[in-house]
Amino acid sequence: MDKLNNAPLKEVIFELRWDLETIDGSNSLFDPEFDYAVGKLEEKLECDFPIRKRTIPQLLAASIQSYTIIHQFWSDDEKWPVIQYGPGIFTINDARPEYKWDKNFFPLIKDKLKILNDSYRNRNSYSLASLRYIDIVETKNYAFNNLKKFIHDNFNIEFESTYDKNGKLKDFRFHHVYDLGEDFDFHFTIGSGRNEKNEDIVIWETNMVSNRVIDNYLDAISWVENAHRYSSNVFKDICKDTFYASFK
Repeated sequence: MDKLNNAPLKEVIFELRWDLETIDGSNSLFDPEFDYAVGKLEEKLECDFPIRKRTIPQLLAASIQSYTIIHQFWSDDEKWPVIQYGPGIFTINDARPEYKWDKNFFPLIKDKLKILNDSYRNRNSYSLASLRYIDIVETKNYAFNNLKKFIHDNFNIEFESTYDKNGKLKDFRFHHVYDLGEDFDFHFTIGSGRNEKNEDIVIWETNMVSNRVIDNYLDAISWVENAHRYSSNVFKDICKDTFYASFK
């Protein structure tokens, strides 16, 4: 699918997780090569992501054992994309208007995932991979009467409540998960909200989540290519034709 000139994309997130080890005599989990790997990552990312920030103060970070982002790597101050890293977790987040899968995001994944892989001595496989797209539209830009009608007119989604009610729908949120076979589960979430100007918005997320172990670096690259292909197709299927055309 070609990039839409007025795409509603707010952010795209690629995430990897890997199994951690237990500390003897406790339920705590830890990444035994974390301190070694973060030094390697910083060294190899310094050329194009020279700004390193902590999301957690160093004194507190010592008590953080699992699946929490501690380090961020930026190319410039608050300039997307950002690479995030913590014990058992690695993400690449992008919110650039010029985001394009083939031109910049997929090459970034391939390059930085190789760096992550090479920063560890004794780990190759990943327990989870996900590719998540967050899209947002302001309802004021459409023929907006109420939330229920907005969803009916613009999305290939129907929902109905049959219990007695004496009011207008003010907010909503629902979440579906579909099993797509041996590679993916597809998570779809849609809901209402407000932006920083307190204007009505509708937010939807499409999230491809692995349902198997990712064996190695090349398997991760193949997986994310397939995940993106499905996400691109389902985005168009979710939107009704007129709504989709408004993004071109």
